[in-house]
Amino acid sequence: MHALLPVLRRSADPVAAVQRHTAPFNSNTWTAPAALGAIARLEQEARGADAVRVRDLVSPVLSGMGDAYVFQAVRPACIALALTGVFAGVPRAALGAAFVLYAAAALLQFRRSFVRGAALGADAGRAVAQLRPPARVARCARGAVGLAAGAWIAWGLIRAWEAGPSGAFVLGGTLCVGYTAARHQRAPGWVFAGLVLLAILLRRFSNPVGLP
Repeated sequence: MHALLPVLRRSADPVAAVQRHTAPFNSNTWTAPAALGAIARLEQEARGADAVRVRDLVSPVLSGMGDAYVFQAVRPACIALALTGVFAGVPRAALGAAFVLYAAAALLQFRRSFVRGAALGADAGRAVAQLRPPARVARCARGAVGLAAGAWIAWGLIRAWEAGPSGAFVLGGTLCVGYTAARHQRAPGWVFAGLVLLAILLRRFSNPVGLP
């Protein structure tokens, strides 16, 4: 509502225009500007009914797109950058860089979404795929997270092996439990119990690989 006020106040009937957009507007903040751009253009063209239709049509789709982009790509990548810096001994620089990267990505996405939504106008509902966040950025972010996770695992296994081979085995078992639980959407406790049961059946639980 507040984002649309500058446009709604200049409409032929500001009171009616404001009332049209008092309904809940549920969408991810990263992709909501696309709907706002389309709505603002339609309100400027005195097409209030079309503005409401586009809002109700594209908001749920934009919300799903934004959630996937932010929570599965951008945010994990920024967290991975921060954690990598913390592990490397430069926490302040890493946290600052992660914050700047996150803010820059958000501002660029806000501008991109609004411009595209305003360009489409009433066609936003039919061309909602054009409002999708950039797939290349999402792929790069997921790749960065994968690289960072691989580096952390390698570093952790090396440090655990230096401390004692049994520590490396425990860390490796923990990683297997976490990966299996996430991969198959199972509770980690049940996965761990299953691995323990398997080890008991193999009669190697007391000393799995003969390590000290």
